[in-house]
Amino acid sequence: MFLAIDVGNTNVHIGLSADLSSPWTRTFRFSSARDRTADEWHALLDAHFEHLSCRDCQITMCSVVPAITQSLTEYVRQRFETQPLVVSANLPLGIDVATDQPFETGTDRLTNAVAVDARYGRPAIMVDFGTATKVDALDRNGRFLGGAIATGLGVSMDALASRASRLYAVPIEIPRNAIGRNTTSAIQAGVVLGHLKMVEGLVDMARDELGGCETVILTGGNGALFANHSTALGPYEPNLTLDGLRVITRRQQAVSEI
Repeated sequence: MFLAIDVGNTNVHIGLSADLSSPWTRTFRFSSARDRTADEWHALLDAHFEHLSCRDCQITMCSVVPAITQSLTEYVRQRFETQPLVVSANLPLGIDVATDQPFETGTDRLTNAVAVDARYGRPAIMVDFGTATKVDALDRNGRFLGGAIATGLGVSMDALASRASRLYAVPIEIPRNAIGRNTTSAIQAGVVLGHLKMVEGLVDMARDELGGCETVILTGGNGALFANHSTALGPYEPNLTLDGLRVITRRQQAVSEI
C-alpha cells in the first residue's frame, strides 16, 4: 500500500492507493491542528487504516507545518513501524530547485511542480488556491524558478469580515458583475472576482517571463471555483500534491535500488 500525506496550514490531505501505480482508492482531510499529539492522530486515523499491514506500506509526506510533521512522523513510526519519506529539496525530484534558498521553498510547491512536470511536461505554471494562493513557474529546462505568494481567498474573506464592523462573511462565489448592487454581491466582486483577476494577472506575467507557456494547472481547496471561469487558467487537479508525492516516491525508490 502507498500512503501520501500533504500537511498544509488549513488541512492535512491524505491519499491511499494499492501501490505506486494504482489510482487513489480513498482520499480524506483533517484540520491542521498544530497541537495534536501522536496519540490523537491514532484516535483519528487508526480506524481508516485497520486493513493496512505495517510491513507492506510506503509512506511519503510533504509539510509546511513543522509541529504537525513531528507528531505525524511519530504516529507513522508507532502505527506502521517505519520512517516516512519527508520531501525536501535534496531528494531526487526530477526538477531543479532554482530559487535563491531551495531549502526554504515550500515542499508543497515543489511537489506540485513534480506532479505537473510528470503529467503535463514543461514549461508549466501551477496555481494553488490554499490558505495562501501560490502562482509558481517551472521553465522549459525543468527549473523551478519560484513564484508569487498572496493571501488566500478564505483568509481574505475572514480578514474583511473581522476588521470591518459593518461587513460580514458571504458565500465564496464568483459574481456575474463587477458592480455589486448589495453588500453580498459587492464583497463577492471585490474579494472573489478580484482574487481571480489578481491570479490571471500574475499568470500572464509569469507566462511572459517564461517566454510563453500553455500549461496552467490549478489545485487547492478553492481551485475548483475558478477552473471554468477563465480562459487564462487550465484544468483543476484536486489531488495534484498527492500525485506529486507518488512520483517523488518512485524516483527515490529507483535511486535506492541502484
